[in-house]
This record gives sequence, structure tokens and C-alpha cells, in this order.
Amino acid sequence: MMFDLDTVKAHLRIEHNLEDVLLMAYMAAAKDFAETFLGKALAEFETLPGTVLAGLLLHTALLYESREGEFVEKNLQAIRLLYYPYRQVNV
Repeated sequence: MMFDLDTVKAHLRIEHNLEDVLLMAYMAAAKDFAETFLGKALAEFETLPGTVLAGLLLHTALLYESREGEFVEKNLQAIRLLYYPYRQVNV
């Protein structure tokens, strides 16, 4: 499974194209956060790990569902926990 618009729409159970631009913006934000937190580009993964994909889908869903600004820090912590096993830290 890949992190693409079709996967995100299936995850969110969206069957129309009315919000595709909005979804792609949220996907870009989730991808930017993931790459910054992981310390590497998603393209560097030969196969996207399940927990990383889950984090991307969760982050995109939270942004989509929290358009009124109620995105909560504890939600972001859950996303970070999904990414931790693949995080690269420079020392």
C-alpha cells in the first residue's frame, strides 16, 4: 500500500473528488512532518513500513477532520510514536 490520494480517500471513506486539492495539501503537510521527524525522505524507504503509512494516514485524517482548529497535541504524539522505530537521529 502506498501513501497516495486513492489510499487516503479509501481510508477516509471519501468517494467524491470535491476535496482532492484539500486532501493533497494535508497529505503534503503530513509528509513534510514525517520526513522532518524521521530525518529522511519517504522515498528512501524501499517499501513504506506499515507504521509509517499508518502515521501518514492518521495525520492526514486528523488534519482533514480538524479543519476548525481542534487538532490536539496528544494526537501528534500518537503519530510520533508510529514513526519512532524508523527515526534517524544525527549525533
